[in-house]
Amino acid sequence: MLKTFLSVTGDGKSTLKELIQQIPRARLVANKLLKREDVNPQEILPSGTKKLLEPIGNHNRGTEFSNGNQFANQELLYFFDALSYHLPHFHYGRFDLKAPSLEDFLKGHGIKILEVNGVNAEPAHIYDPKGKYLDAINTLFRHWKIIFLISKGNRQEGFLPATFEMALKNFREWKQN
Repeated sequence: MLKTFLSVTGDGKSTLKELIQQIPRARLVANKLLKREDVNPQEILPSGTKKLLEPIGNHNRGTEFSNGNQFANQELLYFFDALSYHLPHFHYGRFDLKAPSLEDFLKGHGIKILEVNGVNAEPAHIYDPKGKYLDAINTLFRHWKIIFLISKGNRQEGFLPATFEMALKNFREWKQN
């Protein structure tokens, strides 16, 4: 999965507010953007000048997610498999990463792990605007099948699912901290 952070490119004429209104994703978060101290709605960016509006890579902040599965290769799969091996009982999940560039990432240079998301994390590439709805549904079904098989294997190994009481106790402990 690749992320394109919300940004605008100046045309030398339009204000930042006008540029924001021209981008559907930016329009959805325009009120928040235009209230920030680092955003001057009346600023006119020189032609070709790009301004990053949101450095946080999240849907609700205008970031666009796209499918990067075409970049998966044996070296990357081996790297993440080996990395996962060092996380006890981690069988399946998603790593959220950052790299200086796609080229650096593919070479394994400068990769930073931002989050390790477990089985509850959905395959984020399904949010690619160019993706097909049925492909996303099929991906989720494959995802859930893998989760089911892991769960089944864990139960056969003697791991039991949390009871409601255990989950409630953990929630209360978490809330107190």
